[in-house]
Amino acid sequence: MRMHNWFWSFLAVLSLSFLVEAQQLPVDPSIKTETLDNGLKVIFKKHQVPTGKVSIWLHVHAGSLQEKDDQQGLAHFLEHLAFNGTKNFPPGELIKYFESIGLRFGQHQNAFTGFDQTTYILTLPNVQPKTIDKGVLCLSDYAFRMLLEVTEIDSEKNVILEEKRARSGVRQRLFDKTLPVILPDSLVAQRLPIGKADIVENATRSQFVDFYDTWYTPNNSTLIVVGDLEFDAVLPAIIKHFSEWKSKDVPVVSPGIKPYDKPRNKLITESEVTKADVDIVNIRPLKPENTVASFRANLIKRLTTWVFNQRMKERLEEGNASYQSAYATIYPFLNVCEYIAVGAEGKTDQIENITSELGIEMERYRLHGVLESELSRAKIATVKAAENAVDTEAGLDARSVMYRINGEVSKHLLPMSAQQKLELTQKIIPGITADELHEVFTDYFAKENRLLLVVTKPEPAIDVDKLREKLNEAEAQKPAALEDRAQVKQLISETLVPKEPIESAIDQVSGVETIEYANGIKVHLRTMNKRPNQVYMRMSRLGGVMQESENNRGLTSAALVAYNTSATSNIDPIQMRQYRTGKQFNISASSNFAQTQVSIDSSVKNFSDSLELFHALVLDAKIDKNAFDEWKKKTILSIEANAFKTDQQLFQSIDPVLTEKDPRFVALTVEQVEALKLQDAQKWLEQIHSGGPLEISLVGDMSILDMKKLTNQYIGSLPKVTKVDEKLRDSYKRFTGPLLYTKDVETETPKATLIVAWRTANYTDYKERRALQLASQILSIHLRNEIREKRGLTYSTSTFQSSELVADDLSFIGCYFTTAGDKVEEAAKITKKVFEDFIAKGPSDEEMSTVRKQFKNILDTNFEKPEYWANVLNGIRLNGASIESINMAKEQYMNIDAPFIKKTMEKFMIEANFFEIRILPVHPK
Repeated sequence: MRMHNWFWSFLAVLSLSFLVEAQQLPVDPSIKTETLDNGLKVIFKKHQVPTGKVSIWLHVHAGSLQEKDDQQGLAHFLEHLAFNGTKNFPPGELIKYFESIGLRFGQHQNAFTGFDQTTYILTLPNVQPKTIDKGVLCLSDYAFRMLLEVTEIDSEKNVILEEKRARSGVRQRLFDKTLPVILPDSLVAQRLPIGKADIVENATRSQFVDFYDTWYTPNNSTLIVVGDLEFDAVLPAIIKHFSEWKSKDVPVVSPGIKPYDKPRNKLITESEVTKADVDIVNIRPLKPENTVASFRANLIKRLTTWVFNQRMKERLEEGNASYQSAYATIYPFLNVCEYIAVGAEGKTDQIENITSELGIEMERYRLHGVLESELSRAKIATVKAAENAVDTEAGLDARSVMYRINGEVSKHLLPMSAQQKLELTQKIIPGITADELHEVFTDYFAKENRLLLVVTKPEPAIDVDKLREKLNEAEAQKPAALEDRAQVKQLISETLVPKEPIESAIDQVSGVETIEYANGIKVHLRTMNKRPNQVYMRMSRLGGVMQESENNRGLTSAALVAYNTSATSNIDPIQMRQYRTGKQFNISASSNFAQTQVSIDSSVKNFSDSLELFHALVLDAKIDKNAFDEWKKKTILSIEANAFKTDQQLFQSIDPVLTEKDPRFVALTVEQVEALKLQDAQKWLEQIHSGGPLEISLVGDMSILDMKKLTNQYIGSLPKVTKVDEKLRDSYKRFTGPLLYTKDVETETPKATLIVAWRTANYTDYKERRALQLASQILSIHLRNEIREKRGLTYSTSTFQSSELVADDLSFIGCYFTTAGDKVEEAAKITKKVFEDFIAKGPSDEEMSTVRKQFKNILDTNFEKPEYWANVLNGIRLNGASIESINMAKEQYMNIDAPFIKKTMEKFMIEANFFEIRILPVHPK
């Protein structure tokens, strides 16, 4: 009897556990939903970042997978046609109207098409009823009132083909080749969103109408609204404009995914690939992700791959790896299957070793499972990430929130809140065992029916069947179990003595407090809570690249590798990474011509940890030998890859053109990288750390008092800064125009890139620089109309005023775009003429009204972002600027008039300042 009671009690516990795990996942309580009578789903979330604005997205559950054989590319083409004429916005009126109320096409008004969706994006500049009504009307027009005029279809064909050209390149070619290998015989592999050129060129109106009428239905669509307003403020407009949209049955399309039923080996070659990729792949059917059980299963998968990825990083950091990066992943792929892969990349001559090392590490996992210390770190990292998501959720930009919700909608789910995810994670994760991770890895990364996929260049020839043998041999070994490593307890052993500032001043307009320590370091502090629980620090120090010469080019980049690994003389990269597990901050270093810079983005909780690390690195950073060697390999591969890319060649040409090929501005060569030595880089790093003036900006959700306490301890206690010869920053030549620079690039990608530009005002010439920024925005509309809309010469033009912070006379205004090689001459002439016509006439009153609204919209948003303030305050004194220049920005932009813009353009847009760069594709022989 007692046994009987125990048995039933055991079943009861099992049943309770099953019921709990079978529970549906909760929905974010701040989410409100409504389904109209016609089946349109509406999802609303009140969100106040940015203030006083609202984003509305229309998600149609139809993309390239829903196309028929003769419609390939038309889902994406139809997305373009939405902007080319609807019932309430005739051709040419839609973009013009929304620009007139402060939007920028491409930034606030856009769309994208994928395999399973077409999503239209609209971010409105205010939440006034009239603005909301017009925005909802626009989206409803996209949904069921497109005109699809034949003239618009015909004129847009060239734009679509130019978009295909703009997106072309080795990456796209590899995706086109690998997708049919990963998903053989599936509809997915046959339905790339960009489509087929011949179908696009010959598309008829009836084909668009067929797709539009079939798939654009309310019961196949979702409207997502996120903004600083109440649901009742937008719902009436949605009902008003969407209710007449008629529901209809929607066909069911199967993607045709089939699990692998045998092992396969596949070699894919590309002449412009500079590295080798080895991937061991499998796929499984997607499982629903709507229950607690599925949430738990996904947590275990994340922990499982996290442990493997950490092991592969450790092997690399120890110098025992032939690869340059490696990974394991289990994730939903294109919402059609679960993608399971282990892979690595490295040099071509290391393919066999890379394959063997992947096999050995997979077998080690299968044989020995997971150390408890590994599981503990994985759990800590996962929980801390979930806690950080809670801390940062309220401060996310609305666009980020939209993408999250849209991602859930594509899976036919509603989103959870960060707090709900944290609570579930905290409940589930303590019960997850090392055995479960072992079981998941053994199951998901089993040896049966896998695809061995190798991507590399054609020469030397690779025998992929022999690589399979190498993999089998590696997995037949019996690798030993791993052992625990010693853990780091603290970074700084001595107690730091805080130092009070010797000077302090508060800017009454912005609230920025500037303090200076006895060591000469200046710090700008500003409290902002628009990103709750977040702090942003930026550091600029004079020196670095400007002190280099042709003989030691690259030393600054090599020296800053120390910040990527964050090693010191006493703590190696592996120990440092383990020490940082779960600490929510990022630290990175970079350089421009005259300065080296360090950025820290941190949670408030971990900000003291990030400052402690910063302090330790300034005093005792050590460039790890293995990290240095890996940096050289990756840099060389990047140089070799960029040699085939016309866009990269263009960007690398600008500064050398402007400075008559000053060697410090010329892109690194393979020979220069190979010549760099570790000991020289270490000395250069020490020189940087002991060198020029240092200025810091610190902005975030902390009181000034708390900020000071930390900076007194970690910044005030740093050694005294020294001076650097500032003449070096002005030690280069300036070109005299007009100048035309052309370069041929041997590539299989038929994409030319060009920039037409004039040298302009320096960064600290505020009014002129801002006038040119206004001009560039007006010109962007002129150039888009002339080059894209009227002539179809390009997919997109980018018109901008580039303001160089630290090097005078390197600022310029220009237009960049891609086109066909045989259209470069025509496009360049049109571009220059558009600029010249604009100078002759100046901006119209209507254009000035529009551009002021656009800049007000942008500035209002930017001024709410603490990271924006951290960036603009960064090195402000070093750059010869002032806080006052930031304070007056809004007023100055609004008060600049058309005559001043015309006068400024005439001043700078002269032949002596003119340059043009053309990078032309030449097909390899």
